[in-house]
Amino acid sequence: MSTSTNTAAPPRKAPPRPAPASVKAELMRIEASSLPWWGHAPHVAKACLQVAILPLRVVSMAADAAVSLSFVGLGAAVYLWWSGRIADETVANLLGQIGNRLLGIVKSSGLI
Repeated sequence: MSTSTNTAAPPRKAPPRPAPASVKAELMRIEASSLPWWGHAPHVAKACLQVAILPLRVVSMAADAAVSLSFVGLGAAVYLWWSGRIADETVANLLGQIGNRLLGIVKSSGLI
């Protein structure tokens, strides 16, 4: 067995080249930079509409909360009356006043 010594260094590999940019990414960049000013008009119009409608949404949420709380109050009053904590006479007086007022409104409107 003979061993030969190879003193020559193995050839060096070339350093890897940086990966080329993706074609899709390059096209997206070109498209994004070439969008005309009026291309953003629908987005701007939508944002303006949302800002204009905001006060109406706030009023509607406040009205929703008021109606919800009135139903909770009505349920609590019925429970208190049902459990006997509110006297029947008090309920009868209150409902009589409400009925008389509604009857007066209907009579003044000319329906009866």
